[in-house]
Amino acid sequence: MNIEVKAPKNNPLEKYPQPPYPEQEQQMPG
Repeated sequence: MNIEVKAPKNNPLEKYPQPPYPEQEQQMPG
């Protein structure tokens, strides 16, 4: 099923289709 890689319910992949996560920008800017 592509749903697993598309946007799971409790997975970080859900933010993949979205812009760079702001939380990671603070930890690793660049």
